[in-house]
This record gives sequence, structure tokens and C-alpha cells, in this order.
Amino acid sequence: MNKRELSLLVADRTGLSKGEALKAVQATIDCITEALQTGQRITLMGFGAFFSYELPPRVTYNLYTKEREQLESRKVIKFRPTFPGK
Repeated sequence: MNKRELSLLVADRTGLSKGEALKAVQATIDCITEALQTGQRITLMGFGAFFSYELPPRVTYNLYTKEREQLESRKVIKFRPTFPGK
């Protein structure tokens, strides 16, 4: 499902127009993105949690050049689903 399909479902279930539903979906995505960029954790009860996680620096092996490479630490976004009733 893409953003357009999601907004059409939101429009059907809420009675909003297609344009208003698309704006609501986009605003939700924007808010989640901004919060994650500032390091906040987003928890949606019954759905799951989004949070940023910092991967430590590590050494990798490049299969093409046969050399070891040092990767710096980096931040990634993780999602942990919650299942209703558990």
C-alpha cells in the first residue's frame, strides 16, 4: 500500500474528502519524521513504536577490493510492532 492508497482508505472511513485525507496522512508522516530527527520515540498504542538507534562503528570487508573498511557510527530508524491483546 502506498500513501495515496492509504489516504483513500482514510477518506472512505472518516468521510473526509480525498484531498483532506491526503493532507492528514502527509501531516502525520511529517510529524513522525520531525520527531525522529530530534531523537524522540513515537509510540502508537496498538500499532507499534518508531525510534532512532545508533549503530556503533565497525570494520567490514569489501568483497570487490579485498580490503577492510572502517564504517563510522550511524543512526537508523527502527520499528517495533505491538500486537493488540498481548
